[in-house]
Amino acid sequence: MQPIDIKIWDETKNQNPVLLCSTVAQPSFRVGRQDAGELHQIGFITSQSGNSKLDQKLIIAFAEEREYSRHLAEIQINHDEIEVLNTSNQIIKLGANSLKPNQTSVARIPTKIQFVERSIQFEGVEAPASEGSLFSLPRPAEMPGLDQFYAPTFSLMAEFSLASTPAESCIDGERLIELLQTMLQIFQDSPNCQQFFDRASQAMVQLLQLDHVLIAFHEDHLPNLTDENVESRAYGKWRFQALHQRSDIMAGEWVPSSNIVRVIENQKETVYQIPDITSESLADVTCLVASPMLDSNENLLGFIYGDRALSGLSRTLFSEAEAKFVELFANGISVGLQRLEQESKIIEMRSRFDQFFTPELARQLELDETLLQPRSAEGSVLFGDIRGFSRISERIGPELTINWINSVMNELSDCVFQFDGVVVDYIGDEILAMWGAPLDRENHAELAVRAALEMRARL
Repeated sequence: MQPIDIKIWDETKNQNPVLLCSTVAQPSFRVGRQDAGELHQIGFITSQSGNSKLDQKLIIAFAEEREYSRHLAEIQINHDEIEVLNTSNQIIKLGANSLKPNQTSVARIPTKIQFVERSIQFEGVEAPASEGSLFSLPRPAEMPGLDQFYAPTFSLMAEFSLASTPAESCIDGERLIELLQTMLQIFQDSPNCQQFFDRASQAMVQLLQLDHVLIAFHEDHLPNLTDENVESRAYGKWRFQALHQRSDIMAGEWVPSSNIVRVIENQKETVYQIPDITSESLADVTCLVASPMLDSNENLLGFIYGDRALSGLSRTLFSEAEAKFVELFANGISVGLQRLEQESKIIEMRSRFDQFFTPELARQLELDETLLQPRSAEGSVLFGDIRGFSRISERIGPELTINWINSVMNELSDCVFQFDGVVVDYIGDEILAMWGAPLDRENHAELAVRAALEMRARL
């Protein structure tokens, strides 16, 4: 049996999952709580079962954690499958399936077994990489706004045969430092100009020895750039934001593999190496990598796609570490775009608030939008309009009327803000203001009267 890595997680509700143990699975073993006389540890021990036969036991909880049975399950591993027998009196979960007591089920690896708030993650079969294999990285790092935890997992795709990650999975120290330094330099800028995407694609070509790098966005999620007249090449529903290729490659109508793009759409995971598939777009490809760019709701904004050509300078397969760097670029762009969107909303909200609220109240509303939710409150309302407005406006004409009314309303608004009021609306030559909401004020009536007196004094 090829070695299979397993991890034990504590997934206590309302807390971030905690890794309790990472080890290599045994061909067959029992799962349960620590029993009397057994080692006080999470992980494998050699234990004596009920039939006096020495066997392997995986302890996932200590003796005092009574919610876990001493005999939770019996597990047999056969290459890339596990057979699980539920030996407890509780329902456990194997992948998406529930197992009742004494029920047996089989699942392909990768998979996960859930016992109350503890889980065992089976992470994949280790085998040499071979041509015709496409690998998936674990789910991307948690994005802002996402509260779901993704334990490491590998995905089996229907179209492709699955092998494990390549043996080469690390990057030497000097190259690692170079990659990190370049990435930090690029992400000092915001992804709101074409130069950012050009620099990112060029850096990946040079540092990862790629022959092509494409950064593409869905037509419904194009970034808002400060550049004017930036044209992007269409590829179905996708738009090429930046395409960089090795300098000695002849220019042509290069396109990514539509099969790989469909995998990204369906899986929303980083994939790498080469699929066992024949297509014109993969005819000269040694290996490839593609990583999705997701927003906080896991909508697919776009993807990064890179490849090494058979005719290129490097024909080596991608290591997992190199694929993760491409994923870091994709995640960095996603986070940057979401930050820009949030900043834009804040600026828009601040502009709207500043028109009707005092600066102090506007800051409080930015921090707590629930202040604007409907509720009952006691307050005072002020109505004010310009006496003889129609007669005056007819005499001075429309242009002077607009300038005059703007000047008057600015003065009246200053009076409202001076006494901590809120401008509710402007209706022609009328101003409507209130006190007592959204913030409660015991002296709301006094403030409203003082504002009215100040208005009379100024005019």
